[in-house]
Amino acid sequence: MSILAVSGDVGGARAMLSVLRHLSEIDEPFSIVENGLLSSDADEKWQRVPAVLEGQGSLESLFEKGHFKILIFTSSVKDVFALKLARLAKRKGLYVIFLLDNWMNYRNRLEMDGGQMFLPDKYLVMDELAFEEARKEGISVSSLRIVGQPAMASLGRDYEHWAAKSKDEVFDSFGLNKDKKLIAFISEPVEDDQGSGSECSQYRGYTEKSVLKEFCIRLEPFSDKYQIGLVAHPRENSARLYEHWQKFHGPLEGGLLEMGSGRDSVFLADGIAGMVSVLLYEAWLLNKPTISLQPNLCRQDLNFLQKRQGLHCLVDEIEWDSVLDVWMNEMARTDKPSSIRDELRLHMQSPVNIGNLLIDCLNENNVKEQLF
Repeated sequence: MSILAVSGDVGGARAMLSVLRHLSEIDEPFSIVENGLLSSDADEKWQRVPAVLEGQGSLESLFEKGHFKILIFTSSVKDVFALKLARLAKRKGLYVIFLLDNWMNYRNRLEMDGGQMFLPDKYLVMDELAFEEARKEGISVSSLRIVGQPAMASLGRDYEHWAAKSKDEVFDSFGLNKDKKLIAFISEPVEDDQGSGSECSQYRGYTEKSVLKEFCIRLEPFSDKYQIGLVAHPRENSARLYEHWQKFHGPLEGGLLEMGSGRDSVFLADGIAGMVSVLLYEAWLLNKPTISLQPNLCRQDLNFLQKRQGLHCLVDEIEWDSVLDVWMNEMARTDKPSSIRDELRLHMQSPVNIGNLLIDCLNENNVKEQLF
C-alpha cells in the first residue's frame, strides 16, 4: 500500500469517499484510517488501519516501515485526529496532501490542533475563488492546486435521475401539500459549533434558532403559497430543531423533511434557504432559487456565497424585506430551473483530477527513491 486516507466530519469524509471510489475503480491500492464517518461509510472491502498514532502496531510504526508514501487528509470542525496524523506523517517523510471541502477557514484548518500552521506538500482547493482566498490567508501558492469538489462529482447525474420522478408522488409520500411550493430550510448546528453570543470567539452574529424564527415570521403572510421542510445537519439534534420550529411556525405548514440525504431535499424543493451550508452552493449550481440568511454576520470568512452571482444573500438585519422579496419573486416565477451552471463541470471531473494527482505524486516519489 502506498496511499493512506484519513478524515473526520461529514463534509470532508464525503469528499474523500468520492476520490477513493475512483481509486478503487482504477485498481489503485489505498488504505483508510478507522476514524469518523469515512470509516463507517466506506466500502467494507477497503483496507483499513486502526486510528492509533503511536506504539506497537501504530500508524507511526507503519510509516517507519515504509508501508505508505502519501497521506491525503481532510479537516473537521472539532476532530483534530487527521491533522495530528498529518504532522506525524510529515515528520516521517511521507508526502502529505490536504483536501479542502468548503470555502472558509483556509488557514485555521491547518492549525486547529493548537500547533503552528501545518504546511502540506499539496493543498487542493475547489475553484479559483478558493485558490485566491487561501492565498490571502497565507497558504503557499506553490502548494495550491485547483481540482474541484469531489463530493459534487455526481450532483448533475443524481439530479437528472431525480428529475425523472413524479413530484406529486414524492410529495404524497412525505405528506406534503401539492398545492403549495416547498421551501427547504437547510439547518446547521451553529450554536453548538460557534456559540450563541459575542462572548464566544467564533460567534457568527446569529444562530440557526434566531434565523429560523425570523424566517418563519417573515414567511407567515405567504402561508397560503409556501410550506417549509426542515433539513437537519447530520451532526444536528433534529428533535431540538423541530421543537424550535413548533414554537414559531404559526400558520406555516411543514416540519422535518427526512429524506435519504440533504441533497435529495434540494432536488425536491422549489426554493432553498439556509445559512452557509454547502447544500446552498449545490442548489445554486442547479440554478434553484437560493437564499443565504446570515443577519448580523460578523465573520467575513463566512461570506463566500455572496460572491456567487444569482445567489441571494442577506448579511444585515435591514436586508430581510428587500432580499427576501427578490428571492421569492424568483421562486414564484420558476417552475423548473434552467440548465446546470458551468461551474459544476469542474466538480464532475474532480475525483479523476485528484486521482491523477495522487498517482503523479507516487510516481515522482518512487523516482526520487530510486535516485537516492
